[in-house]
Amino acid sequence: MLRLRRFAGRLGLLSLVWLPLLGQPARAQSVDDYLAQSAPIRMGQINAMSELTEVEPDSWVYRMLASLRKRLAMNPPDMLLRGERPLTRFEFAAALHEVLRGLDTSNTSLLTGPDVTVLNRLEEEFRGELDVLSVRVNSLQTATTNIEARQFNPNAKLDGSVVMALIGGGGCKGCTIFSGTTAAPFFASPAFGDALGATPIAADRANISFVSRTTLTLEATFTGNDGLRLRMRGATGQDISTAYPGIAGGIGVLLFGGSPGGASFDGSTLNVSTTGLAGFFIDEIRYQTSVFSDNFRVFFGPRLEVSEYIDTNSFANSEALDFTGGLTTNNPFVTFVFFGPGAGFNWQISDSIGLRTIYLANNGGAATGDPRTSFNDFGVPYGGAGAGGLFGGESASVTELEIMPGPSASLKLQYTHIIDQGGILGALTLPSVVSNSVSDGFGLNGEWAVTPNFALFGRYSSATSSVNTLAGMGVSFSPISLNTWQVGFSLPDLFGNGNALSLSVAQPLRAFAGSAQGLVGPGITTGLVPSGVETDITVFYRFQINDRLSLTPFLHFITQPVNSLNSNGLTIGALRAVFNF
Repeated sequence: MLRLRRFAGRLGLLSLVWLPLLGQPARAQSVDDYLAQSAPIRMGQINAMSELTEVEPDSWVYRMLASLRKRLAMNPPDMLLRGERPLTRFEFAAALHEVLRGLDTSNTSLLTGPDVTVLNRLEEEFRGELDVLSVRVNSLQTATTNIEARQFNPNAKLDGSVVMALIGGGGCKGCTIFSGTTAAPFFASPAFGDALGATPIAADRANISFVSRTTLTLEATFTGNDGLRLRMRGATGQDISTAYPGIAGGIGVLLFGGSPGGASFDGSTLNVSTTGLAGFFIDEIRYQTSVFSDNFRVFFGPRLEVSEYIDTNSFANSEALDFTGGLTTNNPFVTFVFFGPGAGFNWQISDSIGLRTIYLANNGGAATGDPRTSFNDFGVPYGGAGAGGLFGGESASVTELEIMPGPSASLKLQYTHIIDQGGILGALTLPSVVSNSVSDGFGLNGEWAVTPNFALFGRYSSATSSVNTLAGMGVSFSPISLNTWQVGFSLPDLFGNGNALSLSVAQPLRAFAGSAQGLVGPGITTGLVPSGVETDITVFYRFQINDRLSLTPFLHFITQPVNSLNSNGLTIGALRAVFNF
């Protein structure tokens, strides 16, 4: 007995550190990591009991130790000795240590002479493993102390990423299905293309440009069940859409690149530099917390990102992970108002049904609504008098019902209501005529991992827009019908864990019905359906070098850009590198 007490005292540090760590998952994992690292080294230096590498549940030592723990009223968090599986010698040594430590706090009068004999024998047999536990926990305690000393706030964490890309390409002059000679003006809405003045894409070449975006994200919790996010971003470099305005629905091939309006397409940075300088902006601030239960969370903030909650997709949703463009990462109608002050909720009704909704006001912080000083994320001025405020300017309300028939499939049913101050969903060629437009549409977002290495995904929206014109202008619009879609597949883990080969075919938002009277003259009807149908084909292969670095080459093919039958087709190449830290 004396010998046992001396050994338990020698492991006093282990007794003080081991159990508190078990109650904290992150630290318990660190202990597991240390043990995993040490086991292969020490196991080869220890003679296995009865020449076995595992302790079987039906062995007498297993049963003896389990009986002692029960009699000592011990029920440690690891619950190793449940008789469900064999234990490694290291696991058995951990359980043995718990019994040795328990001798100082339990009623040892329950132990018999044979019990003491057995424990002495086990102590001697597993001395090597117990010594390793003591040394490693000492190291763990030192490492933990150093980490805590350097932590700026135990309730917050800071992480970051850098996305870099090279992009270039151009038109295909002389191709049999393409023709055209001039570039499209930016202020022609791509949804209406050449019906409202967008001229065809030329057969020329754009410069190869270097684009990058740096992100720093601070996450903090105050109750353990809530979260405050503060995200800072800076971007530099122009997307190829600056040379070919209006392609990809006017929302960029590289969502993080600079747009023709000067801002980045993702709305994170104004006045994007082309010299490598990047000014940092706080581009997202939101708070979320559980209400009533853990399954019902509310969120609000002065600047929310709609795609954090709505229209997510496992295979086409992150410009830093899969596809890079605004068209290929989200539904351009459902996420038409991408950022702004707002609020919403996320309710996981059951394992297979979820309901979420969000309201965003693009210019919701405006106290006045002078259209000469009100700009959207792309640096384009809003139209309409009084545009601004939470309820007086451009806004979107989106509701999404998600149905999950199984762990590998999801279907999202969406309804979107948009008030667009620019008029006709961004037909900014007519700011002096259009007051605003009100649009309602339904959408679908589906994904199905048919196997772990093959998945299908797709999106679709159909909408109707009613356009309101300024009084006395002599112009009126019929209801306008628009749609957009995307289909694709992905091959996850192709040639290695984390790799992926993916293909997407998409049509940007496009008008397919509607007309206006009086645009070109009194009583004259003008059709609003463009002559062409833009189709964007994107293929990429992501090479996941490690969990913090990936390299992805892309190819983009765009037919009938800006919905013009006379546009030259475009072939675009890009190479993306992503660094996470």
